[in-house]
Amino acid sequence: MKIINKIALAELRNLFYSPVSWFVILAFYVINAIFFFEWFDRMASGQDAGMMAVDNYVGKVTGILKSMNFEVTKGFFKYVHLFMALLTMGVINREMNAGSIKLLYSSPIRNREIVLGKYWGIVLFNLIFLLGTALLLITGIVIVKESYPPEFLTILLSLFLLANFYAAIGLFFSSVTNYQIVAAVFTFLVFYLLDTILNYGQQYDFFRTVSELLSFRYKRGEITSGLISSRNLLYFILMIAMFLLFAMIRLRSVRVAIPRRITALHYLLVFSGILLMVYLSSKPGWILYKDLTKKQSNTLHPSAQEVLKKFDGSPIKVTLYINLFQKFEKFGFPEQRFVYTSGLWAEYLRFYPNVQFDYVCYYAIKEGDSALYKQYPGKNIDEIAALRAEVYGVRKSLFKPGSSLDNFHDLEKENFNAIMKVSYKDKQTYVRSIVGGGAWPHPVNMAGQLTRLIRDSNVAVSFMTGHLERSPFRFTQRDFGVYTSKTFETSSLVDRGVDVDTISVMEADIPDDVQLLVVADPKVPYDPIELERIDRYIQRGGNAIFFVEPGKQFILDPVLKKLGVVAEDGMLMENSQDRHMVRGRLTNKALTMSQEMERFLLLPALGNGLVHNVATTLSYQAVDGFEVEPIIKIAGNKKLWLKKGVYVADSIAPVFSKEQGDLQLNEYTIAVAMKRKVGDKEQRIIVAGDADFMSNNAIDPKKLNHHFYSWGLNNRYPIYSFYPFNDDRYLKVNRDQLENMMIVYVYVIPAIVFFLAVAFLIRRRKK
Repeated sequence: MKIINKIALAELRNLFYSPVSWFVILAFYVINAIFFFEWFDRMASGQDAGMMAVDNYVGKVTGILKSMNFEVTKGFFKYVHLFMALLTMGVINREMNAGSIKLLYSSPIRNREIVLGKYWGIVLFNLIFLLGTALLLITGIVIVKESYPPEFLTILLSLFLLANFYAAIGLFFSSVTNYQIVAAVFTFLVFYLLDTILNYGQQYDFFRTVSELLSFRYKRGEITSGLISSRNLLYFILMIAMFLLFAMIRLRSVRVAIPRRITALHYLLVFSGILLMVYLSSKPGWILYKDLTKKQSNTLHPSAQEVLKKFDGSPIKVTLYINLFQKFEKFGFPEQRFVYTSGLWAEYLRFYPNVQFDYVCYYAIKEGDSALYKQYPGKNIDEIAALRAEVYGVRKSLFKPGSSLDNFHDLEKENFNAIMKVSYKDKQTYVRSIVGGGAWPHPVNMAGQLTRLIRDSNVAVSFMTGHLERSPFRFTQRDFGVYTSKTFETSSLVDRGVDVDTISVMEADIPDDVQLLVVADPKVPYDPIELERIDRYIQRGGNAIFFVEPGKQFILDPVLKKLGVVAEDGMLMENSQDRHMVRGRLTNKALTMSQEMERFLLLPALGNGLVHNVATTLSYQAVDGFEVEPIIKIAGNKKLWLKKGVYVADSIAPVFSKEQGDLQLNEYTIAVAMKRKVGDKEQRIIVAGDADFMSNNAIDPKKLNHHFYSWGLNNRYPIYSFYPFNDDRYLKVNRDQLENMMIVYVYVIPAIVFFLAVAFLIRRRKK
C-alpha cells in the first residue's frame, strides 16, 4: 500500500506540474459556473416577475432542484469526458515515452501497484477537480429556500463516479498506445459508445440485454436524481475494476512475452466475469435502494406500495399487446422494451420483483374501418401489415394476425389499442395506454388497476337512471362519461380501478352493495315509491351525491329536505357579460377531503376556482346527527344575486329586482358535504346546486372529477399516487444579487486561481 501511495502522490505532483491540468480545472469550473448562474438568473427573473404579478406566488412548483437537474446538470456532465480524456491520455504512455517505465519494471514493483498507484493519483486529482462544482452546489443549497442538501450532493457523487470511470478508461488506453492523441481519441470513443449503446441493436434480445448492462446513462441519471442503489454503485465500481484489470493485463503483456491468444483470453475472462457480476447485481430483488430526496419522489408512492404488499409473492404476468396499425405501436417494438421495463415497471419491480413479461405483436383493424384500405388501395390486411412493418424497419414475422389470438374479442373491445393484460393467479385485468399522456399509464392508473387483482369485490359508482338523469356512459357536453367510463383516459374512473354502473329505483330497492349513489340532475319527477326507496337507502347509511340544477330543484326537494338541505328557487346571476356564469371557490374543508385536492392547497390562485354555468345556492341545517360543511362558496357582492323565476338566455339582460323576490346574500353556498355515523360506518353525502361543473364540458374538471367520488367512497378509491409539492420552490436572492454573485464566481474566483497557478508553475519552472 505504501508503494501505491507513493506512486499516487508522484502522479498527483505530475498532474499539478502540467499547465494542462490547471487549464482543465479552470475551464471545467468556468463552464459550470456559467451554466449555473445563467439558469439561476432566469429563475430569479421569473420569481421577481411572479411576485410582482400575484400576491400568493407559489414559486417553482416542480422544485428548483428537479428543474436544475433537467437543465443545469446536463451541462456539468456534457464536458467531463473531454477533460478526463485530456488528463488521462498520458498517464502511462508518458512513462513509456520517457523510458521511466523501465525503471519501474526493474524495481520490485508489481503491475498491480503501478496501475492502482496511477489511478489513485487521478482519483485524488478528481477530488480537487470537482471542488469548483462542489462550491456551486453548496451555493445552490444556500440560495434556495427549504433546500435539502443530500439532493444536491448526489449530483456531486454522480460526477465523481463518472469522472473516476472515465479516468479508468483513459488510463487503460494510455497503456495501449504511446501516442497520447490516439489514447484520447479511443477514450472518447469508448465514452461515447457506453453512453449511446442503448441506441443501437435494441431489436435483438441478447444485444439489448448486454447493452442494458454496459450502458451508464440511466444509472448516472438515477444517482443524479437522488436515488442511490447497489446496482448503480456496483456498476461503476465493477466497470472501473474491469478497465484497471485491462491495464494490468496490458502492462503484463508488455513486460512478459505472452502469446496474443492468451492475452486475448485474459481480456475475455475479465470482461465476461465483470459482465456476469453486473448482471447479478442488477437482478430485481437483489438490489438495495436509498432514496435521498426529501419527498421520496424517486420511490413508488406509499399508497401503491400498500397495494403491492397485498400480493402474496406469486408471479404477476404482464403481457403487452401492440397493434401494428394503432397509436403507440412503436412503444411495444423490441427496440423500445428497455424503455418500457425501466421506465414503467422499474419502481414496481423494486417492491415486487416476481413479475414476468411477455409481448404479443399483432395486426388488426376495427370492423368497418376503411381508412387503411384507402391508404393502401388494392391491398389486403396481410399485405398492408408487411408494408407497414417495412416502413418501421421491423420484421413482419414479429406480428400475428389479430384473429388468431385467443383474446381477440377482448382486444376488439379496447379498439385494438396498446394495452397490458396483467394476470395474477386466476384473475386478470387490462391496463390501458393513455391518450395524451405519453403512452404508458400513470401511477394512479396502475395502482387502481392492480387492486382489481386482489380485492374480493368490485368497487363501483352507481348512477341513478330512468328519469333523464345525466349519464356516465354518454359523452355529450352535459353528461359525465368522459371522466367516469371513458377508456384510455388518465382521469377516467374506470382507468383508475373504479367501475361505473347505472341503477333504477323504478321497480326495486337500491341494493345493499351499492357503495356510492349519484343522482345527477333528474328532469322527470320521481314517484312517491321511488322517493321512498332513495330515502331508505339514505337511512340505512348509504353514501350519495346529489346534483341539482336551477329550474328542477323541486324534483329532489323531498329527499334533500329530510337531509336539512334546501336548493333555493331561482338561479345565481352576476352583472357581467355571461350573467348566468358565476365563479365559486373551494373552501378549506373541500381542499382536505381527498389527497388529490391537497395538491391545490398550494395553488389558491389557480387550483380552487370553479366556473358554474348555471347554479343555485343552498341553505342547510344539521339534522339527524349530520355534520354539514360548505365545500363550494361564493362571496357576496353588489353584482351578484339570486334571480327568482325563469331566466331566458336570449332575452334582455336581467336586473336585480327585490320586488320579484330576488335576493342578495353575504355569501352563497353552491355545495355542502355531510357526514354522520351509522352503526360502525361513516355515512357521507354531498349536495351541489350545480351539475355542469362535473360534466364533460366543465372547465378543467380534472381538478374535481374524482375528488367528490373519492370522498364518497370513504377515500378508499381511487388509489391516489400524487407526491406532495417540493419545498424548494423559492430563491432567497433576487436577480440583482445573483448578477453580483455571478461576477464573483465567473470572473473573480477564476482570476485568482489563474494567477496562483501561473505563480506556482513559474516557481516550479525556476526550480
